[in-house]
Amino acid sequence: MTIEELIKLMEKANVEYEGEVTEDATFADLEIDSLDIMMLSFEIEKANGKKLTFAKDESIKQALEKING
Repeated sequence: MTIEELIKLMEKANVEYEGEVTEDATFADLEIDSLDIMMLSFEIEKANGKKLTFAKDESIKQALEKING
């Protein structure tokens, strides 16, 4: 999954964020709350069948590594 695909899933899950989604940004940097992280996790699971959890202090790069792992 790419950053662009992740952003599309975030939009599908109605996840609101502040700033630019880059590899170095964390969910906290983007002001994404725990509920939105959970909703994003559900969308990722629907998209690729992987059940994953993410922490607010994880970077987008770390999240993509988990997803693509």
